[in-house]
Amino acid sequence: MNLEEIGITKEDLIDKIAEKIMQLEYSSDESEYGYDNTIGKMARIAVEKKVTEHVNKSVLTAIDDTLNKALSELLEQTVTPVDIFGDKAGEPTSIKAALATRAKDFWMQKVDKEGKASNGGWNTTSRYEHLMKEHLKSELDAVIKANLSDIVAGFKGAVREDCIKSLDNNISRFFR
Repeated sequence: MNLEEIGITKEDLIDKIAEKIMQLEYSSDESEYGYDNTIGKMARIAVEKKVTEHVNKSVLTAIDDTLNKALSELLEQTVTPVDIFGDKAGEPTSIKAALATRAKDFWMQKVDKEGKASNGGWNTTSRYEHLMKEHLKSELDAVIKANLSDIVAGFKGAVREDCIKSLDNNISRFFR
């Protein structure tokens, strides 16, 4: 049940509860604590917080439910595609199906190596494949740049070991 349905606003409810609690008000000495520590004020703040949380939660739930229902109904509506002159240009379909087809066509479109739309050719790929390659390339470049000093150090160590082994073998053969 909603508070407004019974003619009470959130503020009215908070005021009524606080008014009842204020009748039980116990004040402490202001100088002892440095502030007015009344049960009524503390209770009003606590009640206001709880009521606000409840109202916000119920309002957000109601808004989400309403929006989800409206969006579902909108996506399931049947539409007929038309050309720029308003003439029928296809079979009736739902907005959801039209969006799915449009998205699939977009991702499957052939693009060149720069990601620009292409009419085909031997050096084209689908848009999703191009974007995945670009993403992986940038990620790999970042990892390589981050670990370049370790890679170079490892390479230098391997070359040094190979040189030492080779030199040792040559010296051993020379002094046999």
